[in-house]
Amino acid sequence: RLDILIRLLKSKKFNIIETYKVFVEFINFTRKYDVFNIKKVKFPNFDKIRLFYPHGFHKTTFDGNPVFIQMLGELKISDINRLLPEPLLTQSILYKIVEVEKEIFPKCSEKFKKNINKIYCVVDLLGLSTSLMNKQIMDFINKLISVCSNYYPGIMEELVFVNTSLVFRSIWAPCKYLYEYETRERIKLLGFDYKNELLKKIQFENLPKFFGGLCNCQPYGCIFSNVGPWNEQISEGEKRRSKN
Repeated sequence: RLDILIRLLKSKKFNIIETYKVFVEFINFTRKYDVFNIKKVKFPNFDKIRLFYPHGFHKTTFDGNPVFIQMLGELKISDINRLLPEPLLTQSILYKIVEVEKEIFPKCSEKFKKNINKIYCVVDLLGLSTSLMNKQIMDFINKLISVCSNYYPGIMEELVFVNTSLVFRSIWAPCKYLYEYETRERIKLLGFDYKNELLKKIQFENLPKFFGGLCNCQPYGCIFSNVGPWNEQISEGEKRRSKN
C-alpha cells in the first residue's frame, strides 16, 4: 500500500522512525479488521443502518472531491449499537473508506482529470438535543474521526459540523485535543448560519435543499441518492475521445 505509506509519511512530516511505527500499527489494524477482504463482509441488517444513521455521498466540491453527508442529528445510537456492535462498527467505517478508495476516487479523478484523494465531509447536528448528546454519541463521533486520522491521514479535505449548539461546542472543546494538530485544523464548527461557508466549496445547484441549495434529488432525497461521477454512465463516444 504505497498510497497509505505516502499518506503516513506526510502526516509524520517524513520522520522515518515515526512513520515506521504508525505503518506497523496500520498493518496490525488491517489484519485485525481484515481490511483487504472487507467488501466480502456480510453486515446484518445492512439496509436498516442508513435508516438509523442517515448518511451518503452526494456529488462533489468545485475541486472534484466527493461530498460525504452525515445527519448525526437523526442518529439513533442505541439501534446502531444493537445492529453494529464492535468490531462491526469499525468494519462498516472501513467498508466506506475502501469503497471510496476503490470506486469513488478513481471515478472522480477520471472526470476531473486529476488525482482526487480527499473527501469533503459535512456533518449535520440539527435535532441533536442536549439529552441525546451523551457519551455514546461522542464515542461514535470520535470513532469516525479516529479511524480516518490514525490510519488514513489526509483523506479528509475538511470535516465541517453544521448546526452546532453551544452545548456541543463546550463538549467538543476538550475532545479536539485527542487529535493531532493537522487533524484539528481540518475540522470546522459552524452554527446555524453556515450556507455561505458551504458554497465556498460546493456549487449552489449541487448543494442539497436542506442545506439551502437548489438540489432536491428524487425520489428519496439527496442523502440517499448517491449521485456523483461514480454513478455516471460514460457514453461510447466519450470513451473513444478519452482514449485518443
